[in-house]
Amino acid sequence: MTAKFFGEIPEPDDELILNFISAFETFDVQNVNLVINTHGGSWDTAIMLYNILQGHKISGVVRSYGISSVFSAGSILFMAGDVRLATHYTDFLIHTTQLGL
Repeated sequence: MTAKFFGEIPEPDDELILNFISAFETFDVQNVNLVINTHGGSWDTAIMLYNILQGHKISGVVRSYGISSVFSAGSILFMAGDVRLATHYTDFLIHTTQLGL
């Protein structure tokens, strides 16, 4: 199974995310490839997908591929991989969360 996260990471109720989650419930997932090129997006979605990828019994390996930009919430997805690969000039941005009060 390959999931591509290009552009903004959508909110958890987005159809793309719901389809990704339902694939784990429907199919026997053997390997997962995450291809990531994003400036970030929904923190909630990133944490939710991280937990699913780390908590689900996948018979194979989760591989994360960083290409160009892996920023903010995208870095959480990248860290979900058992194997993490990035191109030479991939930029990463990791920061603390910020809550509006």
